[in-house]
Amino acid sequence: MSPDSSGCWLWNGSIHAAGYGQIEFSGPDGSRNVWLAHRLVWDVVVGPAGADEVHHLPTCPKRCVNPAHLELLSKIEHAKVHGALAQSGFGHRNFKIGPDEVVGIRAAYAGGLTQTEVGKLYGISQCHVSEIVRRVQWAHVP
Repeated sequence: MSPDSSGCWLWNGSIHAAGYGQIEFSGPDGSRNVWLAHRLVWDVVVGPAGADEVHHLPTCPKRCVNPAHLELLSKIEHAKVHGALAQSGFGHRNFKIGPDEVVGIRAAYAGGLTQTEVGKLYGISQCHVSEIVRRVQWAHVP
């Protein structure tokens, strides 16, 4: 990481196609895991976010991993911020993922996991992963 003049800690490692820093590591079972860097730094420095919370970078470059520059929003608040509520499926009783998860799903697949493996990680079907990766669903999320 390299700090810039605004106090952002800019990720110098691998960058996801959507512009976020990412890190890949092997799990104890040999599985490949991809994490967005700002989420990992938040979890280490601040503690894990709740299941219904999304990390949001309000004014920083997507490579910023400074936890002081992040805020936690509910998935609904985050969707409203990004103007995507109507397209996202929020409020549906079977809703399981939000924009941050979509970025993670695309990163995991781009990192070499199969669609089936990604689906198991996120609790969704392989078909759903395929539609996310091909941007049939969640096309508005970078």
